[in-house]
Amino acid sequence: AAGANSITVTGGGAGAWSQTAGTFTSTGTVTFTGAAAQISALSAFNNLTFNGSGTALLNANVTVNGVLTLTNGLVATGANALEVMTSCVTVTGSATSYVIGNVRLHYPTAAGITTCTFPVGNATAYTPAVVAISNVTSTLANSALTAFTTTGDHADTTAGLSGINKLKSVNRFWTLTPGAALTFATYSTTFNFVAVDVDAGATPASFIVARKNAGVWSYPTLGAALALSTAATGMTQAGGFGEYAVGQGFPAFSLTKLVSVFWDPVNLSANPKFIPGALAQYSVLVSNAGGPADNNSVFITDATPPNLALNVSGATGPITFAQGTPSSTLTYNFIALGDLTDDVDFSNDAGATWTYVPTAAADGCDTAVTHLRINPKGTFIGNPTPPAPSLSLTFRMCVQ
Repeated sequence: AAGANSITVTGGGAGAWSQTAGTFTSTGTVTFTGAAAQISALSAFNNLTFNGSGTALLNANVTVNGVLTLTNGLVATGANALEVMTSCVTVTGSATSYVIGNVRLHYPTAAGITTCTFPVGNATAYTPAVVAISNVTSTLANSALTAFTTTGDHADTTAGLSGINKLKSVNRFWTLTPGAALTFATYSTTFNFVAVDVDAGATPASFIVARKNAGVWSYPTLGAALALSTAATGMTQAGGFGEYAVGQGFPAFSLTKLVSVFWDPVNLSANPKFIPGALAQYSVLVSNAGGPADNNSVFITDATPPNLALNVSGATGPITFAQGTPSSTLTYNFIALGDLTDDVDFSNDAGATWTYVPTAAADGCDTAVTHLRINPKGTFIGNPTPPAPSLSLTFRMCVQ
């Protein structure tokens, strides 16, 4: 015994606690301290504490009508669930005591935001999901949400279908399943993981959250992306819950090319026209609304349009490189037209080779250049939440 109306169960093994029907009516606490406690058959407790040295097994669904306390030891549910019927804000876990399997918590009716921690993990790591739900209108009894985590990449990540790079991911995923009657406005999530979950070479600051609902992957607004947790915000009841993968997304580049006439030999710079002898200005805008590109992997290639020639005059080179807002973080270096180690190359054979050295004619242009290629250095970062990181390239062409 552990005090009035309380029971301490020190044994373990099959049948350590077996309840065939009804509710254990004590108003106190049942505490399991054994190294291998087991709860068999449907069981309902008032207060329930796990304070053992091993892993307690739930061989049936377990309901807690009062307070669940996870002090020490793990709880494995298998296909069953550990459900707490009172407000979920009272439930906590730790690296020394958490649930391997299904945790079902209930959100109280509330006009504001209710934040609850689902103390889930696997046999070796505590990796809880924190879910904050706003404006819950369903009753406490009807506001259930179940969470568990699965070790390893989601099958769709492995197959290249989730939008998460399987080589730069968190090697686990989380599943959130609402009760049919849960009603609310919006929710946000924070998924916690451990260092060994993260692929070598991955950058947690660049992680996103991908959600699979009704067979479709979507990408919620990114919250804080920290070393051992990634958050997503602004999700709605209409968007639903589902399965959640975390990692770097693949780059999602968008390229826009703009052209304007800068000067012509008749009108000069006052309302110039696209006529022979004119100087046209091209701008290439590149943004990345996905994951970061690998280091030094971005190549931007552009073909010279018919009846135009690249202007290669000027000491600073033919390309003007500028960062967008926010910055791409790439850098650009020009040394000389004939330098093969800087960040711009030229081709006179439609891109078959990139060793051509341009020569400026009297008008400053070279008609032999068929393509130019820019390889700015570093990592082109990405962000699915607008505005996406970007850069611009500007160069001029002579109209022939």
